[in-house]
Amino acid sequence: MRRSFVLILGATLLLSLAAPQALAAPAWENTRSYNAFWHSKRNIDADHYVKITWYAGVYEQTDSFWSDLYRSTQRCERQPGRDRCRGGAYMVGVIEDLGDGEFTIDEGLNTGYFEATYPMEIYKGNRERNAGRIHIAVNLTGVGDLSSSRESYTYEEGCFRYSYTSRSSYRQAIANGTLTFLRTDTTLDLVDTEDANFGTSRYRTRETNLC
Repeated sequence: MRRSFVLILGATLLLSLAAPQALAAPAWENTRSYNAFWHSKRNIDADHYVKITWYAGVYEQTDSFWSDLYRSTQRCERQPGRDRCRGGAYMVGVIEDLGDGEFTIDEGLNTGYFEATYPMEIYKGNRERNAGRIHIAVNLTGVGDLSSSRESYTYEEGCFRYSYTSRSSYRQAIANGTLTFLRTDTTLDLVDTEDANFGTSRYRTRETNLC
C-alpha cells in the first residue's frame, strides 16, 4: 500500500513539473491620450503667406507620461494651380512629467481637459535657440460616435507564451484653448479645431512558462 502511494505521488509530481506554469495574473495597465492640431495662415503680401500648425498631445500610461507641443511653419508662394511651399522654423517642447498641470478625461469621452508648461526650443536649419516656456490649456469636447474595441492574441518566444488582452475607447473631438508665452506674457487663442481626438485603454499581458 505504501509503495502504491509513493508511485502515485511521484507521478503527480512529474505531471505538475511537465505542465505549463502560469505566473500570477498581472494587473491591468491604463492609458490615456489626446491629439490636437490647429491650422492657420498669415498673409505676408499679395503673393506670399505662411502656413502655421500648432500641435499638442499626450500619451500617459499607468507609470509613465510623455507629451509634446510644437509649431511648424511653411512659407508659401501663390502660383497658378498648386502653391509652392518650403519649410520654415520649427518650435518644439517635450515633457515627461505633468508637474503642476492637469489631465482629465471623463469615462464616456464626452469632455476632457489638459494644461501643462513646456520648455521650448526653436530649430531653423542647423541653428537652435531657447524660446522660453509656453503654457497651454486645452478643452476637449467629444463629437460623433464613441468607438470601442477589444483585442486578444497569443504568441510564444522560447520557453514562454504571452497572452495579450486590451480594451480601448476612442472618439473624435473639438479642441480649443489658449497658449501663454511666459517670457513675454502674451496669449494666443487656439480656436475650435475638429482635427483632434482622445481615448483611453486598458491592457495586460499574461506570461506562461512552458519549460
